[in-house]
Amino acid sequence: MANGKTMQAVVNLAGSIDPSLGKAIEQAQKKISGLNVKALAVGAAVGGIAVATGKAVVEAGKYMKDLGASFDDAADAIRIGTGATGDALDGLLDDFDAVYKSVPTTMEDASKAIADYNTRLGLTGPQLQEISKQAIQVSDMLGDDLGSVIEESSQAFQQWNIDADDMGGAMDYIFKVSQSTGMGFTDLMADMQKFGPQLQEMGYSFETASALMGQLDKAGVNTDEVLGAMKKSVATLAKEGISASDGLAMYYEKIKNAGTAAEAASIASEIFGTRAGSTMAAAIRDGSLAVADLTAELQENGETIAGAADDTYDFAERLQVMKQGLEVALKPMANTVFDGLNKFMPTLQKLMEQITPAISKAVEAAAPFVDEFLTGAADALEDVLPLISQLAADLLPVLTQLMSTLLPPLQPRADAPPATHADCFRDPAAYCQPARHRAPYYHADRQRRVACAGEHHLEPAAGHHPAAGGGPANRQQRHHAAA
Repeated sequence: MANGKTMQAVVNLAGSIDPSLGKAIEQAQKKISGLNVKALAVGAAVGGIAVATGKAVVEAGKYMKDLGASFDDAADAIRIGTGATGDALDGLLDDFDAVYKSVPTTMEDASKAIADYNTRLGLTGPQLQEISKQAIQVSDMLGDDLGSVIEESSQAFQQWNIDADDMGGAMDYIFKVSQSTGMGFTDLMADMQKFGPQLQEMGYSFETASALMGQLDKAGVNTDEVLGAMKKSVATLAKEGISASDGLAMYYEKIKNAGTAAEAASIASEIFGTRAGSTMAAAIRDGSLAVADLTAELQENGETIAGAADDTYDFAERLQVMKQGLEVALKPMANTVFDGLNKFMPTLQKLMEQITPAISKAVEAAAPFVDEFLTGAADALEDVLPLISQLAADLLPVLTQLMSTLLPPLQPRADAPPATHADCFRDPAAYCQPARHRAPYYHADRQRRVACAGEHHLEPAAGHHPAAGGGPANRQQRHHAAA
């Protein structure tokens, strides 16, 4: 605050301007001097903190409400997708929490994996959590559609009767086959379901069958054609009373030991058909159907989906997992806020039902006045418009004349070419006259004077300028004048 001398100086200055102003400032100064400045500062600080705190509380409440709404949407998806209620639904929601806080994903994807695997395979608890996380990670790493991964893997496991405890290992094995052969994870699962019955009848296990299809795809062999031919061979061997595994082993040896490719194709056509005989013979002789080594290699490989995903997580993904873990920790409070608002809505709805008639009546009562006001305003405007038009018509010529008078002197003659030495000699009055004699064209004249000065190295003296009433401008002109 200003000291007493400063304030007195302000009062004196104000009094010299206006006595009443000086008296008012003096009274205000006396009132201000009685205030406790420190108390005011503390009060202002407390007020600012209160405002900031209130704003933070509102923002926190909104965040909790939105978070609770997101958890509610996930719970609804699981409830609708599985039909579970009560304790069963609570268990699935716990599984959802475990998945969501473990892998970088969305609530939508986590709830979809939980609901779909529970519905298709009847999984719950740790088994459901593991396979759900694997599906989400595979979809993220390989870019496969999550819904397709869930659907094809569920059907393949059902086709091969994979036990619930072994499903996680089967997911890892298919992932390794995809890595080793380049065949897509979802495509491989789809073929495992499609050709499962024939392959099982021929004695293939889940591991050898998946290795076979991956190897055929890697070798560029038409997998559908080969597996279709093998399917046909099962029916042919069954007619002869030979088991599929024994019959295929016998024919494999014959084809492999044939003297020529043509002889091998002929033998293959007996069991696989004429159309696919040559393809099967080539695949058997070049080792494309020999999967024992690949199967053994894959079984010894310790690669897992979770391990590959963890090795490839970057900072953003790990930060996302931390954020999701915090959201799960806040879930009880978020649900409380969201549920509280839901419980409040029926009361608010009843209140609105009670006051709605009063609002409607008020609106109906005000409508005629609003209509009358708008009608009157429109009529008044219509009466004023001719006056405005006439005023504009009267002012337009005046404004036009004013602009035409003022603008030319203000506008520089930008289009005029700069003066030359010859111009100055030809018409000194037009090109080399001082600017004070030609005020309307000051800017253009100044440019010409600069040009003339550059060529003459000096400006003619005013007393000797013809336009100024003086004598001749140069020696030659003065000589002729004297003569």
